[in-house]
Amino acid sequence: MSIRTIEKITDFENHYQLQSGDNCWIADKLSTRVIFDTDWEEYQVWLYSDGIRYEDGHYFTDDKDDAIQSALALREGRG
Repeated sequence: MSIRTIEKITDFENHYQLQSGDNCWIADKLSTRVIFDTDWEEYQVWLYSDGIRYEDGHYFTDDKDDAIQSALALREGRG
């Protein structure tokens, strides 16, 4: 995979309940990162839970502004 960083990892503190399958936990710190995957030619918003990439929370789009606004919405609790 070849990626370009569009927006560096940005931390935000909140107490979110995350779920992956049957597993559920509370995250003290969430982070987002916006990248462009040159192989897939798409923008991706990566979500991190307490510093670990949370792949179930990733968002994919072909629009750069959409990706940046989606990351912002997550950080503001609107995502």
